[in-house]
Amino acid sequence: MRNLLLSFFTLLVSFAQSQELERVPMYLSRASFDNTNIGQRDLLTLPFFDDFAGHRAGRTNPNVLFWKDNDVYVNNVMALDPLTIGVATFDGLDDKGYPYDFSDQYAQGPADTLTSQGIDLAGLDSTDNVFLTFYFQAGGWGNIPDEEDSLFVDFYSPLTGTWEKKWAVTSPNNTSWSRAYLHIAQPQFLQAGFQFRFRNEATLSGAYDQWNIDYVLLREGLDTSNIAFDEVAMQLVPSLPFSNGYSTMPWKHFKSNPSGFLNPTVTAFERNLGNAENIASGYRIRCNNQVQQASAVVLNTFANENQELEETMNWNTTILQNPLLSDTTVNVEVCTFINPTDAHLENDTACYSIEMSNYYAYDDGSAERSWTVQGAGSQVALKFYNYAADTLMGLAVNWLPYGIDHSTQTFFLKVWSDNAGAPGSLISENFNYQYPQYTDSVGYDSFTFHELDNPLVLGVGTYYVGWVQSDAPTYDVGNDKNTSNNPAKLFYSLGVDQPWQASQVTGSVMIRPVLRSGKQQIWNGIDGGDSNQDWGLVYPNPALDCVHFDAPGSCAFEVFDVTGQLVHKGSSLNSHVVIDVNAWSQGMYFIKALSQGQQHVFRFSK
Repeated sequence: MRNLLLSFFTLLVSFAQSQELERVPMYLSRASFDNTNIGQRDLLTLPFFDDFAGHRAGRTNPNVLFWKDNDVYVNNVMALDPLTIGVATFDGLDDKGYPYDFSDQYAQGPADTLTSQGIDLAGLDSTDNVFLTFYFQAGGWGNIPDEEDSLFVDFYSPLTGTWEKKWAVTSPNNTSWSRAYLHIAQPQFLQAGFQFRFRNEATLSGAYDQWNIDYVLLREGLDTSNIAFDEVAMQLVPSLPFSNGYSTMPWKHFKSNPSGFLNPTVTAFERNLGNAENIASGYRIRCNNQVQQASAVVLNTFANENQELEETMNWNTTILQNPLLSDTTVNVEVCTFINPTDAHLENDTACYSIEMSNYYAYDDGSAERSWTVQGAGSQVALKFYNYAADTLMGLAVNWLPYGIDHSTQTFFLKVWSDNAGAPGSLISENFNYQYPQYTDSVGYDSFTFHELDNPLVLGVGTYYVGWVQSDAPTYDVGNDKNTSNNPAKLFYSLGVDQPWQASQVTGSVMIRPVLRSGKQQIWNGIDGGDSNQDWGLVYPNPALDCVHFDAPGSCAFEVFDVTGQLVHKGSSLNSHVVIDVNAWSQGMYFIKALSQGQQHVFRFSK
């Protein structure tokens, strides 16, 4: 992606040195295929079909039956106007959602690969019209590839033991879906053990240069001049249930007015790819894995051929008032479905899950792009309405590795009151440094929890949570493009003394206020549990020769001075850590420690 800098400079011309930017995406969850124990399997037989729907329909992921590798991102969020629910996205990220090369911002080269299992084509010849056909889309919600960021298809010959490139496409500079037809006619490929693979070349330092593929079909007897579908499928996940703009909220707060927070309807998003059908739609809702309600069937039988369809169904908003649901966390699953009308049952159901726990969220958990404000001293504030008196513990943030590792940049958490729909007076400010956090070991299906120095008691009302940035470069945060709350809820200023501005970028930035809400374990995400659990105090403070602290287990740590400069780093196999500070200058220091997936920041002086 050699035009990376040029595209950024185009964005910058209308801004000062500090600015609000929307940038290329990083994903939250990757396809989870474990192929380590597959071993030898029987060859697949025709037809071969996968539209990447089963992974998102609440069923066992079927892809391992068809594919040998797991680089691609199987999702239902990246494509614009998908044929059916689920696509495979190719980009510059590995199977954990981490850049292939995070050391070189401009590294470019081979990235994702999706390779079929062996297929039996023995006994077929060129007259049997064996075709591989699929749909492809450049960019989608993400970044449209440049000319050098191609998508390829290769064929494998069991006779020669080699791969041969058979098809390639460069960016068409639009996001329309196109269909490819590849005739498999050469004898060296019409053999038992034939394989095909998709692969891409991309910028390797992030989620650049996306290609989406869908509806992959390999079959014989295909007449490419007269292809007719017999396919009705879900296209997207159902509509979210809340009427207040949130995608989820604390269960304790929800219980204050359950029916008042819910939409009276749920909408199914469907697509008929063929002739008019008798389509019967319904929905199902589970709470803590127990079916609470299932709808009567809604029929659509008229003029629905080759149509994108929306079926809106009434549901009982008292469903979540079950007195048995008294825990501090309730998991809700909403599914919409159609009665089977074709051979591909895996795309006839669409579901999403909601954790109602101790945080507010506007996003749906997926980052199609990133959002950032650039400039030292810039501030970020997310507006939220707190529906019940509670204690604010901190923020959960989805930090996106993007081009350059920014994990040593610092920021301070802040909380503001409301002033006529914009951030008002400062009511809480941290004095402990915080840092964006990345990891290449657990993927990007979680948020990082940043705790307030002192928990803050909040009454019912409007508040703003966010931070002030210490450094000039960007602090990239996930931006969910499938919802859009930023223009009404997200604010930024280009300096502490500068006026607040409402965001003009569509989407929902992935910042979540975290409250106590009756929970003992404040944060259960992969990147951090309760930040105070099993962490001792730093002592003595002020320090003389050494400082001590206790961690939950073995620990890695870094020490920074008050200017943010790294002055020391180390690790300990024991939970009790001792740092020799005898030769250090007098001043304030901050210890950033990581132990058992938890991060904690200590402050001490010498």
